[in-house]
Amino acid sequence: PEWVKEWIEKRQEKEEKKTESAEKPVDEKAQAKRADARAKKVSQGVEEISLWIKDLIRNGLISVPEKAYSFWQDPAARMVDAQAPGLSGMIRGLAGINYFKEGWQGDLLHKLVQIYLVTEGYKKIGQLPEQLQNEVKSLIGWSQSQEELKNSIGIKDKWLVMSKQSEQQDNLFIQTHWLYGENSLRHALVLNFYHKSQPTDLGLIPGTAVDGEIVFYPGSYQLRAIVKERKATYPIPEPSTFLPFLSIQHQFTEVLTQSPWVDRVPAFVEKVVPHQIDNKWFLIDRENSSIEIDKTFTGTWKLMAIAGGKPINVYGLYSKNSFSPLVIWQESRYLQL
Repeated sequence: PEWVKEWIEKRQEKEEKKTESAEKPVDEKAQAKRADARAKKVSQGVEEISLWIKDLIRNGLISVPEKAYSFWQDPAARMVDAQAPGLSGMIRGLAGINYFKEGWQGDLLHKLVQIYLVTEGYKKIGQLPEQLQNEVKSLIGWSQSQEELKNSIGIKDKWLVMSKQSEQQDNLFIQTHWLYGENSLRHALVLNFYHKSQPTDLGLIPGTAVDGEIVFYPGSYQLRAIVKERKATYPIPEPSTFLPFLSIQHQFTEVLTQSPWVDRVPAFVEKVVPHQIDNKWFLIDRENSSIEIDKTFTGTWKLMAIAGGKPINVYGLYSKNSFSPLVIWQESRYLQL
């Protein structure tokens, strides 16, 4: 049909333009000029946000819950203008804090300090180790080309696909995959973004293990990665790296010394029992250490039913105040929550 012919021709034209664009030599002077202009904009934005945080602390936090949404939106919008979208997102995150719960001051101060560390790090970017420079620039909003990453040497391993979660933000879908290397003992976060009109899938199925190679994004604490190559798929084995909460807490502390902007880390928790105490849910390990289950977790009763009052091994996301279960092993059987 004529409409199909037109559609095919338009696609061919687009592909030809992409090819011409890729083959066109890079104007290095223009590229350097654009990079310099962005660096100046970011520096101005960083100075502004640094002063904004100092003023907020000097004036005190007690009146923050009464602030209008524009109090957070305006500086966030200015960071977009300063070509620092990462900082913009961090500031918008301040508006999402629950200012009606007890202890909100600690949550706010923690996030303000994280943003302030980014601004101070950028001011001294030339004095930082290379990986920490990459971390700071990434937090500010510099993106890393996936094509460039795929040209790097990755880590080949049998990668256990621990979990896959999907969420929608407007017309954008986000798939979150958590992987674990059987031999490298490395955790990896693989994200997949797509528009609803062009659905894609990485073929990473929870409860399977994949022979493949992944490449980590540069940073002081490398967690996010992309899949460079994927081969054979197997049933997932039960990992042998489950630990009590005290050991996981030490690991989390080590991570924070590398990157103070990390809020949660994937962890294997050994032999825990879910308990309800004063209308709150906790996981208690065999050393009698406990941590509250994240309030956003909706599968608590399912977790309770499967455990049946007996200790179970759990994989999930550990933070300083809570734990969000993703997967459990019951008698060596993988069960996604």
